[in-house]
Amino acid sequence: MELVRRDESDTVVICVHPGGMPTRSYMQLATQMTDYSWHLVELSLNRRYASAVGKSDLPSTILSEIADEVIEELGELWESKRICLLGWSFGGVLASEMARRRHDASCGVILLDSIAPRLFDDVMDGTQPDRLVRLSRTQVVTVRWFTDYMRVLKQVDWEIEGSDAHNLSEEALIELMCSRLIEKGGLPASTSTVGFSKVYREFAKGMNRNIAIILAHQPETVDYPLHLIRSEYPLYEIFHIHEDMGWGKLATDLSVSSVPFGHYDMLLSQPSLDHISVQIEKMSRRLT
Repeated sequence: MELVRRDESDTVVICVHPGGMPTRSYMQLATQMTDYSWHLVELSLNRRYASAVGKSDLPSTILSEIADEVIEELGELWESKRICLLGWSFGGVLASEMARRRHDASCGVILLDSIAPRLFDDVMDGTQPDRLVRLSRTQVVTVRWFTDYMRVLKQVDWEIEGSDAHNLSEEALIELMCSRLIEKGGLPASTSTVGFSKVYREFAKGMNRNIAIILAHQPETVDYPLHLIRSEYPLYEIFHIHEDMGWGKLATDLSVSSVPFGHYDMLLSQPSLDHISVQIEKMSRRLT
């Protein structure tokens, strides 16, 4: 979708968003950065991306197939003279794959807290990718990420004990989370457990899909400009085992900065948006 189209602009910013969090921050950036034409790819509407939900044995070509579909949908916009791809979370992984198709210095990527494909290859032992898949599907990790997500989305201070996530069945845990959010004012008192369980399970399925796609992909080294903006409060510490979140193994032209916010609120804080805008300005000056 078009956020703010400015035909006189030399640089097009394409925001690649995997869904979940509100997209209003991109409009805020578009409003304050008037020298650019702004467009948004909402991945939740992408057919190939949607088809990967619930699957764990994905082909190694899956990320490339999603990138090809997005580029086809962008049409003539993809032929713009200069493109800055801005990808949050999994959107950054897809943006990095899309940029490979430009084959020149006219496209750069800004990653917002994105984990590099195959982060752990040659970093720890060879079984680490399988361990990461199993880890991502544990109730403990899902609940931790979901807690952070709802804290930011609903602007409510709430927590679920790790022991509860370890010991309760999924049904009992969903009931506990629902009642806790209602108690803290994050949900209306009329919220049903059934409705809330759909939200939680959709979140878990989306999280597992993104990790499965990343781990199935066989990345190649890239030489286009790439800048990573890390959150200082990661979803899970293991993803920040390296300052560059694994991108240093793939990108020959990489720079890194950070913002003092978490994975989810880095898109909703004005100081963070200001930092992102500075990096977009720097990236645009490098594009030829």
